[in-house]
Amino acid sequence: MKIGIVGELPGHPFFVGTLFQPQLSSTEAAPHPLIRAFCSAAQRFERASRS
Repeated sequence: MKIGIVGELPGHPFFVGTLFQPQLSSTEAAPHPLIRAFCSAAQRFERASRS
C-alpha cells in the first residue's frame, strides 16, 4: 500500500508540501503530474508578472 501525504496553502499561487518525492517517478518524457503542474504555474506566474 502506498500512501502519499500532500498539503497545500490555499490562496498561494503554488505551494505544496509532500512526504514523497514526485521527481523520483518522473522522466523527461513523462513528468509526474505534480511536476507538470508546478511548471505550468511557474509559466503563468512569469507571464502575469511581465504584464
